[in-house]
Amino acid sequence: MSNEKTKLIFIACPSRSGSTILGNVLGQASGAVHVGEVMHIWDRGIHNNWLCSCGRSFSECEFWQKVIAQAFRDGLGTISDRMMECFKKKLIRVRDILSNSGPSFLGKVAVNCSNEREILLRLYTSIKDVSGKTIIIDSSGTPSYGLLLKNLDGFQFYIIHLIRDPRAVAFSRCVRKKKQPIGKGVHIEMGNITFGESIRDWLVSNSLIEKLFKWDVSSYLSVRYEDFCRSPFQVVSKILNSFGVAREGLEPLKNKRFLNMGNHVFSGNPVRFGNKEMKIVEDLEWKRKMNKLRKIQIEISTIPFLWRYGYLRGNMG
Repeated sequence: MSNEKTKLIFIACPSRSGSTILGNVLGQASGAVHVGEVMHIWDRGIHNNWLCSCGRSFSECEFWQKVIAQAFRDGLGTISDRMMECFKKKLIRVRDILSNSGPSFLGKVAVNCSNEREILLRLYTSIKDVSGKTIIIDSSGTPSYGLLLKNLDGFQFYIIHLIRDPRAVAFSRCVRKKKQPIGKGVHIEMGNITFGESIRDWLVSNSLIEKLFKWDVSSYLSVRYEDFCRSPFQVVSKILNSFGVAREGLEPLKNKRFLNMGNHVFSGNPVRFGNKEMKIVEDLEWKRKMNKLRKIQIEISTIPFLWRYGYLRGNMG
């Protein structure tokens, strides 16, 4: 019997950065499954019964019901309520992360959050067993949640730091109206925030991802959303090569296409739906419709990051 660890690939990024489509594409790799924003399994899955990408509600999805039954053989009891409460109280506070980093902080997290990590270990082990896959893609995004997953027993943790232009992110979060399917024929409007909130969230999220994970060069890889959309085959090949994953089944990506099939994603962008071939298209609406003063506001607020991530070098503005 092989003792090789299951690869757990975590996509970390601010909201509206393209993690769902990247996760769906990576989920087509041989031996991989994309399970979306597992962080929200306790509220959007178990409590609110959101619609899975397979077309069934969470409570009717055979995959997720098997995962829950195997992970919690004695029943959930109050586990989901306790996990939701932990996340609401910000299990790992931003100020703790900003004042700590590296292996020593990981050790503190392992001790202070041992009960939560034990529950997550049961959950992800069950995902591995039920899916029969050796690579799990989680697109939860939140860096502090990713920290809880690092060094789980039996898993080899990798992180993709997905970066998207903050102007595009702000347009999507502050201007565009999107509807989220949560049930058959039932939608809710995805909430909008202010430009100031979007800028702050983008800066904090990217800063935390770098501080928490960039030091471990063997498991960290940064990817720009724009590069992925423009050259998906090359970018996905780089990701898989970096994490020791076979590049089988990627041929459609050479034409910017992929088969959106076989994943079970109950939380994520609405692009998660549709068991069919899909085309990868960069979303450029913000360039045409965003107010010029708003663009300048965002550029001034994020300029060190814009430069570092390559958005002020003549080819991305």
